[in-house]
Amino acid sequence: MDVRKPGSLGEFYMGWQQYADAFLVACKESGVKPAGIKPSNGYLRIDCSGLPEHLVILADAVERATDGICQFCGATSAIERIEQGWVWKLCKPCINARGQKTRPECVLDH
Repeated sequence: MDVRKPGSLGEFYMGWQQYADAFLVACKESGVKPAGIKPSNGYLRIDCSGLPEHLVILADAVERATDGICQFCGATSAIERIEQGWVWKLCKPCINARGQKTRPECVLDH
């Protein structure tokens, strides 16, 4: 599993980026590097191999939180959708925009 740099989850995961970045900051402040952080099956997956207990607890909280957060915009009202085998966690405005091939109004400019 690869470790992502701040801002590097990709365009489809802007809503989760702040959680990945915050976790990386917590790891840096604790003097450790996570084995990996990446989107996986509808949530942000964090490999906790070799991490101290407080970071394992934080990683679990991040994983659980992203399970209900829109991966595009960060809204806390995400609905799980499966499209062609891919799991998407999107809010209604992002679902509608995705269906219309437009940019969702709720997506923040980064």
